[in-house]
Amino acid sequence: MDAMNRFRQHFDHDRHVFLPVVHATTFPQVMANAEKALQAGADGVFVITHVSHMDACDFSALLLDVTAALAYQDFWVGANFLMLPPCEVFQVCPPGVKGIWADCAGINSQHPVQMEAQRILNSRAVGRFDGLYFGGVEFKYQRSAGPDVVTIASIATKYVDVITTSGPGTGEAASAAKVRAMRRGAGGHPIALASGVTIDNVGDYLPYVDCFLVNTGISESWTELDQQKTTDLAQRIKEG
Repeated sequence: MDAMNRFRQHFDHDRHVFLPVVHATTFPQVMANAEKALQAGADGVFVITHVSHMDACDFSALLLDVTAALAYQDFWVGANFLMLPPCEVFQVCPPGVKGIWADCAGINSQHPVQMEAQRILNSRAVGRFDGLYFGGVEFKYQRSAGPDVVTIASIATKYVDVITTSGPGTGEAASAAKVRAMRRGAGGHPIALASGVTIDNVGDYLPYVDCFLVNTGISESWTELDQQKTTDLAQRIKEG
């Protein structure tokens, strides 16, 4: 099955996908924000944590509780273990998590062999993770994979399920030219955008992006989503 069909199978429709990002602190806080996303009409959530909030074991336990609580609503849950390298995440991610997001997929267009990207894939195979892998490519705060983003995106299709890119920093919008170039390189492979998306600029990306991972543009604080902003953006993304 090709990557786009697999992506569509996860979300069971052919529209753009909207996944609000929840910065996790406690189980009640994550559930309250997941409920906001659910009520807004989002397709699921990505739960993310930093080492300053909890360690990998505590985060895994939290994810087990969250996925169990949301399973009866068939609500998609992904995770970003910011405190661990991708190779380790595939070993500790609990069952029930449908997507793993890593900020760096290890792509380097200057290297003839993608050793780091392949190492991550090997780790995925050992861990038997069967969800979607959102791999960061030309992602904020990571080393550049090279000057030619068309080539970079083309290489990434061999290593990640969903090419995940961003603007230069948290809350900063990506260049529309960069996203267009990545679409040329990716062909029909899924692309996600993970920073700086708002109700005002999302229309610039809709022709090129399949999935939107959003926090800053729909939040009232670092840990709390804003219900109205989340609902408004969900509706705009659904309209295409």
